[in-house]
Amino acid sequence: MGYRYQFNLRHSSEFNLCKIGLFLIVSTMLIFSLLLACTGPTAYFRQSQEVALLFEQGQLQIDHRYYVGGPSAKPNAVVAISNEFNLASDSWKEIVVDREALASLIRRVGIVSGAEEKARQVPNGAKILTPDGKLVGMWYSVYDYSVVRLSADNTIYLSYPTSTLPYGINTEGRRS
Repeated sequence: MGYRYQFNLRHSSEFNLCKIGLFLIVSTMLIFSLLLACTGPTAYFRQSQEVALLFEQGQLQIDHRYYVGGPSAKPNAVVAISNEFNLASDSWKEIVVDREALASLIRRVGIVSGAEEKARQVPNGAKILTPDGKLVGMWYSVYDYSVVRLSADNTIYLSYPTSTLPYGINTEGRRS
């Protein structure tokens, strides 16, 4: 009887090891598939004072569509996306602006709440670029960049604009 008990225990432990091994193999394959699906061409931000000035002066880019992100009373960011690309996101609302309307909007976007009047605008302009350096669009906000992804069909995915100040900027709107 004791021998049979040991045999069943041994058989049971081998079966459990097989189940664990199978689970590890299947979960590794799922994780690998998920990572593979998320890879592909990506876009990135490159900080640009030139872009910040274009937005602040209300200079429109004719071949771009404009989007605003964040609360409507005090938006977090404005992006201008080239007509060659499509922005796919529920977090951004397309807007039609003229020079004066863009400059007015940028004044609202460029305010850090709670900062002193003289130091509350900290421009954060950036170019949005493809891996090979092609201009996708432009970004303006006092806050840090969103996550951006580019699909093979020239669709841009921008996450909800953050309300986190860039590294090195304190709440008074000054570089620390």
